[in-house]
Amino acid sequence: MDMNQSMNFIPSSSSSDPQLPNMMMPLGDSFILPEYYQQSMMSAKQDAKEARRSHIKKVQKQNMEIFWNQQLLDMQNIPDL
Repeated sequence: MDMNQSMNFIPSSSSSDPQLPNMMMPLGDSFILPEYYQQSMMSAKQDAKEARRSHIKKVQKQNMEIFWNQQLLDMQNIPDL
């Protein structure tokens, strides 16, 4: 055998479309997940984004409350002139 030749490891008895797992579909040279998996992943990303946004709003609200409480405390502690 000539070692400079490429070797084909696909048995000649196999069909041109090998069996793929049910969750994978061929697309040219790559594979994609079915639409329902893509929608599920997009929904999960949106949920995570909304959870982050909600957390940020909660922290901002807490920071504003702390700020205004500090302002009120400072105003109460101003010595009378």
